[in-house]
Amino acid sequence: MPLTRRSLLAAGLAVPLATAAGASRVTAAPVRLTLPAPTGPHPVGTVSLHLADRSTMASVWYPATPGARHYPRTPWMPAAPLRALLEDNGFDPDVAAGPLTSGRDGAPVRPGRYPVILFSHGANGHRSEATVVAQELVSHGYVVATVDHPHDAYVEFPDGRLAVPDDESTTPWTHADDILFVLDRLEKIAAGRNPGHLPLPAGLAAALDLRHVGVYGFSKGATAAALVMNVDSRVRAGLSFDGPMESGPRPAALDRPFMLMTAQTSTGSTPHPSRSSGNSCADGGSTCRPRVPGTAPTATTSR
Repeated sequence: MPLTRRSLLAAGLAVPLATAAGASRVTAAPVRLTLPAPTGPHPVGTVSLHLADRSTMASVWYPATPGARHYPRTPWMPAAPLRALLEDNGFDPDVAAGPLTSGRDGAPVRPGRYPVILFSHGANGHRSEATVVAQELVSHGYVVATVDHPHDAYVEFPDGRLAVPDDESTTPWTHADDILFVLDRLEKIAAGRNPGHLPLPAGLAAALDLRHVGVYGFSKGATAAALVMNVDSRVRAGLSFDGPMESGPRPAALDRPFMLMTAQTSTGSTPHPSRSSGNSCADGGSTCRPRVPGTAPTATTSR
């Protein structure tokens, strides 16, 4: 059974709620979910971007200075869109409190230049979908930009407005266009300008190494990641999480590395290292080896 947003939410809610129910039938507050901590050496900072010329919200995650611990931790999602997300997926909106991320809001950027990676979420999703991946990459020396795709996301704006996925048709090409829009705005930040309406942390402009840009996405956003690489040579590598690669027109062959990752598992099952995980590569000449749990990832290239 392919992974779905509802099955992922259910899996995430199951353990903490069962633990809480076993401990007490009456709780003063919802159980707060947790995220795994990143494993890299760098603290994680994050800042929101409000790109009002397109009514788009995005986040930039970046390596922060050691003093980042003095800045507040950023919630995985604001309360209002999280409640809407849970309700729309058939869950009690008060069932749990959203986790806090490892990102420190507005912390100063660690000096240095870091490759930039962009993330595109799935249909009826949100830019927090792959937060664990984003903060893990940042802890190892990358900048990650995530975007809420208009009309296809659960998002709260700085003035308190809540937007949820609506009936307006959005396609993987729409998502791809949004990603390139955000990449263009990152170029403005790197040039010393602020394209949004929210303050930027000290050192962000100098940290963006836009000579080295990658993209990854989930489901519909994974297809968008391939499309981004089809149309923009600035993006040098891509990664697909469970991407159907269905669009009109479909993604074309690529001449840069692009890895496809998917899994066929039943709810609650744990993939065994000896089973095929469906990992493959479609990168116009590069080859990748699937990662086996407990080992380091490996990749080779013919170029």
